Amino acid sequence: MKCDIIIPVWNQLEYTRNCIEGIFRTTSYPYRLILIDNGSVKETEEYLKSVRPGPGKEVTLIRNDKNLGFVKAVNQGLKISNSPYICI
Repeated sequence: MKCDIIIPVWNQLEYTRNCIEGIFRTTSYPYRLILIDNGSVKETEEYLKSVRPGPGKEVTLIRNDKNLGFVKAVNQGLKISNSPYICI
């Protein structure tokens, strides 16, 4: 059994990197990271494409051409989630 962690992203590369690296460093429970890129600038987009999880972990990236807002981004993540546990 695993948990899906949904993270909407719109730029803020430093905060995004710290968040994702913190999850990788400190979370031992099996999870899938669902990243929703809300039309971020190229630098953030490239970072999100480069994210690679460790064993027992998974990353799914959804890229929007424009910022759809927090609620719509979270709903995109919820739509693809098949986990009994979700963290937003």
